[in-house]
Amino acid sequence: MKITKTVKLKIASNSKIFNETLKIYNKALLFMIDVISKEWKNLENLSSK
Repeated sequence: MKITKTVKLKIASNSKIFNETLKIYNKALLFMIDVISKEWKNLENLSSK
C-alpha cells in the first residue's frame, strides 16, 4: 500500500486557530493508516460495491 500526503492550500492568516483541530485530525488519520497497514491482507479484497 502506498501512502501519499498532499496539502493543496495553505491558510495564510489566523491558521493558529486550527492547530488543535489539526492535531486531533492527524492523530486520527495516523491511527487509521496504522490499522489499515496492519490489516491490509484482510481488507485488500473487500469491495465497496
